[in-house]
Amino acid sequence: MQAMIRVLRAETGQSAEASAGVDDLLAAPRVAQLGPVLEQARLAGLDLTVTDPAGVLTGATVLPAAVDHAVYRVVREGLTNVLKHGGARAALRLDAGQRLELEVCDSGPRAGAADHAPAGTGIGLVSMRERVEAVGGSFEAGPAGPDDAAGWRVRALLPLPDPAADDVPTPGVATGRTSA
Repeated sequence: MQAMIRVLRAETGQSAEASAGVDDLLAAPRVAQLGPVLEQARLAGLDLTVTDPAGVLTGATVLPAAVDHAVYRVVREGLTNVLKHGGARAALRLDAGQRLELEVCDSGPRAGAADHAPAGTGIGLVSMRERVEAVGGSFEAGPAGPDDAAGWRVRALLPLPDPAADDVPTPGVATGRTSA
């Protein structure tokens, strides 16, 4: 919780004293560091398809620090769950518009996997939900279809800043413009 407060303070431009420790948090895993996570999933045998038309993974879509960190954690945990409990194929979809929609879906259990898959504790799902809701988003996880054979889906909707809000001057804040 303290880390989240430090990120929020940093994003609102509070004083250095108020945001002490932000450098530590900003060093936390971010979307830019998902490449090795995706590669590791593939090396573990997962046939992974990635759809990212807005360039979230490449940095073309800039995310607030707290959302950036939440995306990293949800993708990592979602893919870990696929490897532990899911099928041989998975899809990661990131779609940024007024909000960021993130989905990790698998194709259903591998043949014979139900007999050997370790039972989950659910802590990973709880952690993903808490991270997403802490930044003002929504989270759902469950079967991707009418039965478990259809696979599993993790979906998060995360808030993104309104780009138009950057163009609106804040009352009482100098804009660098002078009036005659």
